[in-house]
Amino acid sequence: NSMAPSRSDRGLRSRGRLATPRGWLLARGWLIACAALHTVRGLGSESTAPSEPAPRPLAVLDPIGDPWARDDAFLRLSEAQLAASWSADDASLASKLEALAAVEHQSFVDVRLVCFDGDGREGVQLADAELSRHLDAMSVGERVPLTAYTPARTLHVSRRLLFHVSHTRPQLCARVTEALRKAQGEGSVAVVTVDVVLAADHAASAEAYTLYVLNPALLTLGEEERLYAYTEDQNAEHGCEFPAWVSRERYAWLDLSAGPISMGPSISGSGAVFEESLPRVLSRHAGVGRATERARSELAMEIAATVASGAAHLLAPPLERLPPCARPRTVVRIFELFVDGGGGARATLELASAGAGVDYDGLVGELRAASLPTEKLSVESVTVPAGGCPACEAAYAYALDARSSSTVTDGVTVVRTSPFLNSKTMLHWLAKLGPEISRQALASGAVAKAHAGKGSRKTDEAGFKNSELKEPLFGAANAAAVEAEVNLVVGFVVTVAHPRLLLFDSAHQSAASDGLAVAIRQPDLPPAQGDHQCAGRSLSVSSPDCTRPLLGALLRAAWGVGPSHVQFDAQTSTPKPNYLWATGLTPFGPFSTSRKLSFSYLDAARNARLYALLEPALQQVHVLLGTFVPFGRQLDDVLSPREHRAFVRRWNFFLHKLKRATTYMSLHNFEQAHYYALSLAHELVAMSSIVESARFNLVTSLHCSSPGSATSWSLAAMSAVGLSATMLIGTVLLVVLNAAGKRGPGKPKAY
Repeated sequence: NSMAPSRSDRGLRSRGRLATPRGWLLARGWLIACAALHTVRGLGSESTAPSEPAPRPLAVLDPIGDPWARDDAFLRLSEAQLAASWSADDASLASKLEALAAVEHQSFVDVRLVCFDGDGREGVQLADAELSRHLDAMSVGERVPLTAYTPARTLHVSRRLLFHVSHTRPQLCARVTEALRKAQGEGSVAVVTVDVVLAADHAASAEAYTLYVLNPALLTLGEEERLYAYTEDQNAEHGCEFPAWVSRERYAWLDLSAGPISMGPSISGSGAVFEESLPRVLSRHAGVGRATERARSELAMEIAATVASGAAHLLAPPLERLPPCARPRTVVRIFELFVDGGGGARATLELASAGAGVDYDGLVGELRAASLPTEKLSVESVTVPAGGCPACEAAYAYALDARSSSTVTDGVTVVRTSPFLNSKTMLHWLAKLGPEISRQALASGAVAKAHAGKGSRKTDEAGFKNSELKEPLFGAANAAAVEAEVNLVVGFVVTVAHPRLLLFDSAHQSAASDGLAVAIRQPDLPPAQGDHQCAGRSLSVSSPDCTRPLLGALLRAAWGVGPSHVQFDAQTSTPKPNYLWATGLTPFGPFSTSRKLSFSYLDAARNARLYALLEPALQQVHVLLGTFVPFGRQLDDVLSPREHRAFVRRWNFFLHKLKRATTYMSLHNFEQAHYYALSLAHELVAMSSIVESARFNLVTSLHCSSPGSATSWSLAAMSAVGLSATMLIGTVLLVVLNAAGKRGPGKPKAY
């Protein structure tokens, strides 16, 4: 108690938040959780309040005992509970729609400044209050976009990032600087050098997203500073150097002192990272001595813009499409195909004997990590013999394309042709020929195998038993019946014997659509020059191993999650890449070689499953509330008193579940959030039934008014006029028929 508190521990900030990241985040998280858990009376454990002699009712919502929300908890509420807790109706239809428009998924981001207390490069001192002011201005809720559509669609759920800025203790800056001093050699520093220090700090903080901004002082060699940058592996000869890292846990970091940096497309394209695209302390403070107020303000704005952009990329990566809703079981089936692309049958057979080049143990582990806790995921591979699938070779032939380019040198025109695979064509024909591919694979004696993954126990973390993992679904007697009850994701690994490098759309090793993924590999080809550069050096493309591109394609196919370094720009409605965040644990992009997923992809995949439940529910509620608007009536005007009371109770229960679902999403409790999102279906069914029965309460009437008079004719008057006209027409018809009858029978008239 005798130790003086550090700068980050000095009580409350002026805005009312706890200054320490741990205290602020824990308090904020507990306040949200408590507000959600006690929003409505009538839930919770059995207890007796001093002011209420009657005991509170038992909780009816049971996410632990009923994780798939098969039971309608509303039916277990007594009439007294319904009257006391769920019958309040103080909102109009407009207010109800406004409540739906305010559905927001919030995430809390702790921005931690390292070496900005005068102990870093150039002795910079940056006030956290100023940086917070800029970040608060950038914290705007935007609807979640679906980028696979043109124009892009948006969900009814908004995404908002709430920032909190704080300085770390001086000891953390000292540890980072000391780690760099020990590891700094010829310019490249292994990323683990700094990451292990920040991982320990993050583990001691609250469970929240953390973005570290580093400004360590550079070491000097004589009068010159020793520059450095980070690599995944310090011993790698052709690794890319970068200043940022995205971890497996919920934190990432950016070192503003690392550089110089140059990475991005080598010929043309956007998203490149270079010195001018990063906030640099040196450019604001070099030769100035003590920083001016204007220089500090400009630096704070640049850092805030970089932090806000990075948080949007990592914490709210774009969804290409809504995935299917989670089911108790998900089956990922990988077809291993071997196609003769011109190398000859012998070369194709040799490739088939070498295997598909997929690390299934690692693949299974990453896919299960991206699944919800209640999902059971299994992976099975089907090895199709070379030449045993004519439909596969037909799909490959349809997708094979080429583009040409010409150059003129000394009056001589040289035309170069580059083959590639059209991703849309390939995916289209694989989906169309899917049943035929399965039939041919079975007929050719394809071998199916189930993959348990590394370290699988008797009952793995997804709840599978070994007996289930050992038996693949493909080829089983009950395969058709089981496939109808599961989420089936189909992937293809196409091994091609071709003399030239083949990529999808000349850029990617994999492609994906809804529920379908495909990756290509050419193990007999040497590494080829790619279209991206790092520090002026072209990055090579090599495809003998297919695990990483297949993982990225399956992530897009099964969960709809795209690469985190591509962010949707709402102003231009176009994807906007930023390769600064294409490093670390990512299966996308040329600047990483990792086969693992960072927290960004893991959380995005789980959130996508929840969005797939929330979006249809919100759409249906909007339709229900506007059912009678075309008839000039509001829903409240049509419902009878009994129906209105039943609808209001279900509506309040719906809003309560919706609030809990989004709250638990913010707290990263995906199992609880999934339960509440799934249980919304009970309220939707009940409210739809009430609205359907209320249509019989609507009486149609017709009112006509003349242009020159405001006096309207009622339906009764119109009915009288109509009846008179009908009687007149009937009289005329009778006269005509009598006249025709008097003429007697005759030959029918031909038409």
